[in-house]
Amino acid sequence: MDMQIGESKVNALTKELNRQCESVSFHTGWFLKSIDTGLVSTRLGDIIVPSASVRKIAILMTALRSVSRGELSLEQRLEIEERYQNNDSGCFQHLKPDFSISLRDGLIMMIIVSDNTCTGPIVDMLGLNNINEFSQSVGMIGTAHRHSFPPLPLAKNHRVDYTNATTPNDVGLLLSRILEGSEDDKAAMAIGCTPGLCRLALDILSWQKLKTRLPALLP
Repeated sequence: MDMQIGESKVNALTKELNRQCESVSFHTGWFLKSIDTGLVSTRLGDIIVPSASVRKIAILMTALRSVSRGELSLEQRLEIEERYQNNDSGCFQHLKPDFSISLRDGLIMMIIVSDNTCTGPIVDMLGLNNINEFSQSVGMIGTAHRHSFPPLPLAKNHRVDYTNATTPNDVGLLLSRILEGSEDDKAAMAIGCTPGLCRLALDILSWQKLKTRLPALLP
């Protein structure tokens, strides 16, 4: 998508996204922001929904905040134990357990292939309270991290407060603050990081390998 989006293009994108969303029987929420102008458009942006793997962006940034504070190191070891392999997401579920990788590599795998075998020990290392505190501190008021692993199996009609949850606006806000932090010391400091760590987060997000899953489900 063209990063230089003016008002007319935001309006056109909003109209087209709404047209497509209204053509289906289920509710769809989204957040759109022009990096060039700062213009924002949303649909059901404050509606709380299950966060699925989008929650991992906040987990990533909580970890990088801890690195910035000197509480963790990107080179420290992350233990991959068998108890974390009971999931169906990512690559490490298939490997022989009881090995270690660097925290940096664990964060990368958590994001680029949504590896839950890496997510589990990272969440346990950070603590859910810490992840929730970070989310609230950056303004993600509709976000709740309740489980290291989402409870399975999840019924299609489960209550939204039964699992991890967020809103389109919260995710858009976090991405905006990471981008701002990559270019400005004060903006980075406001989310507890450095510009270099914010740039690392953007790099990791850009390395995403699962680029067909969302498009396959969109109208």
